[in-house]
Amino acid sequence: MAEVVKYLRTEEVLVVPYLDDFLLVGDSEKVDRLLLKIKDFQKRKYISIRAAMSLLGSMTSCIQCVAWCQNHTRPLQSWILSKWDKDYHHLNLRLEIPSAVKKSLNWWKDLDHLQKGVNWVLWPITQIQTDASTSGWGALLPGKYVQGLWSHSMTRASSNERELKAILKTLEACTKDLKGKHLKIFSDNTTAVAYLKRQGRTRSKKLQTISQEIFS
Repeated sequence: MAEVVKYLRTEEVLVVPYLDDFLLVGDSEKVDRLLLKIKDFQKRKYISIRAAMSLLGSMTSCIQCVAWCQNHTRPLQSWILSKWDKDYHHLNLRLEIPSAVKKSLNWWKDLDHLQKGVNWVLWPITQIQTDASTSGWGALLPGKYVQGLWSHSMTRASSNERELKAILKTLEACTKDLKGKHLKIFSDNTTAVAYLKRQGRTRSKKLQTISQEIFS
């Protein structure tokens, strides 16, 4: 517990220990600063890469304490990476902000999202095993098995796309059974696992689109 308290205090979180429990008090000023940055970003037509990266940095600093927020950094992150050539002399280059990137930030303006926090105790956990082939997908849940066939376009998709899509199809097929539960998903595809653990990645636009559907 001492190590946890020490870490949280380095993150500017006020910790009040009490017996075998403790109270956490978040930095409301940090939230206010983030919201001001987002509103300012959305009002602008053009912005420098440096300023966009500053906003992204403020958003990523919330990953450890705001549930699912990493997924909602991806649209801004992907846009920055698509425009910046990694030359630090170009950080002040001003770019027109796409409306889709502005819209993606609306999630952050909901205080219910920012104040929800991250569950430390994930119990009970429902385990799901998913798999995919060139013809279809399947998943094993407690007391239940679901499966389906791919569309013609998905039969031609990469194995990574099919494996990640199998997870999405499973969640869609079992929404009523899984809603409100903590899930542990098993997949033999390391790329699909990586996209789940990191709430998306920016290397593949197709995989990122599927992962956003999973976390939406």
